[in-house]
Amino acid sequence: RFINDEEQHDDGVKTILGETGNFDGEDLVDIILRQEVCAEFISGKIYRYFVREDLSAELNDSLAAIL
Repeated sequence: RFINDEEQHDDGVKTILGETGNFDGEDLVDIILRQEVCAEFISGKIYRYFVREDLSAELNDSLAAIL
């Protein structure tokens, strides 16, 4: 959860990962999570932690599609 401190907040328009707007901290997290590579990264981390280190690109793509 983000706490918005008006004195530390940049309330101007900014561009983050190709999206432009007046974003807050929660918007930033949403933008990051919408990236396809984010699902690939997270699914790979989960698989390698709980299953095993070996992970083929094909399996990682399949797992990422689920996220």
